[in-house]
Amino acid sequence: MFAIVGLPGSVHHSWRHGTGRAELQAWADKKWQQTREDNPALGSLPIEIISDREALKRRWRDGRRIYSTDPADNYPACVE
Repeated sequence: MFAIVGLPGSVHHSWRHGTGRAELQAWADKKWQQTREDNPALGSLPIEIISDREALKRRWRDGRRIYSTDPADNYPACVE
């Protein structure tokens, strides 16, 4: 499973791969809170918890995966 905070391509986009939904939700809530504290004028940030299958379907326009369990596939600016 993947926890995602923010939108891909945004400077506020962060994500994390894990196995437990509760663990990922806790990480996402903490990350969201930290981002809001650092940027008080920022509007709401979307939070998603998605399956590995769904995450691997999401790609950048050039075809690279946005989320992956393989570090060689990861877009470096987004890995948390």
